Amino acid sequence: IAEGQAMDMEFENRQDVTEEEYLEMIKRKTAQLFSCSAFLGGLVANAEDKYLELLKEFGLNLGIAFQVIDDILGLTADEKELGKPVYSDIREGKKTILVIKALSSASEGERKIILEGLGSKDQEKIVKAAEVIKSLSLDYAYSIAEKYYEKAITALSSIGGNEIAGKALKYLAEFTIKRRK
Repeated sequence: IAEGQAMDMEFENRQDVTEEEYLEMIKRKTAQLFSCSAFLGGLVANAEDKYLELLKEFGLNLGIAFQVIDDILGLTADEKELGKPVYSDIREGKKTILVIKALSSASEGERKIILEGLGSKDQEKIVKAAEVIKSLSLDYAYSIAEKYYEKAITALSSIGGNEIAGKALKYLAEFTIKRRK
């Protein structure tokens, strides 16, 4: 988790962060917490090793989906719903999947707007950057979250066993992908 946090902080000073690097960072940071939690639940329930591995996979993929949705909400949610200042990721210069995708597909003018907004204290520049980022990457980010959600559900479906626990974990996964805050 510390490695993931260090990567996240280092990315703030770079303009060339790749999608692969971003995914590795959130795997180490957010997704490991989900993976560990799912694994420990199985361990407490005395699950077989093959099911423990599937629970780790479920948690890892759910954690990735969660983080992508969190990044999306940082650009689209109401500040009251979000529980933190809207556009804080842009203000802090975070290289989220949305920023990475937007920078890779932006025109020169759009790229300039995004880069001027990233890490800025000027609210007007931040809002302009957010609008460009949303227009270029929102659908893509949702598709990434959906992909990892599907991977999580596939791992979960391979477990079988306790129907109540399985339904609860599936509900948790659905909530993660559809949440508003």
